[in-house]
Amino acid sequence: MNVYKIDDNFEKDYFSVVQIIAYLADTMNLFIEAGRGSGKTTRILAPRIDRIQNSMPGGIGILSAATYKSIFENIMLGVLEYLSTNYERGIYYEVGKRPPEHFNPPERIVTGK
Repeated sequence: MNVYKIDDNFEKDYFSVVQIIAYLADTMNLFIEAGRGSGKTTRILAPRIDRIQNSMPGGIGILSAATYKSIFENIMLGVLEYLSTNYERGIYYEVGKRPPEHFNPPERIVTGK
């Protein structure tokens, strides 16, 4: 007889109360004022980006911040951490190089004009 522990079959994931409320509410607009280390990017923003891109393939999403440096050093690092833990690079997402052929091209390209 094989005995399986439930813990071996499931990944353990821990959320704070604020993260749980943001995840369950899933509102169109979400305004959160939270301090450092509260999981704003990896636990709140990145899963929202994931759900939006799955529900609206080909849609346009824009991340904005005060500076480009803030986007690349703060926001994108958290989003990439989320993607690397939940998806396989080169199959579901790619960073810094041309997308694989099986990726659908965007319907429109947003320019700064």
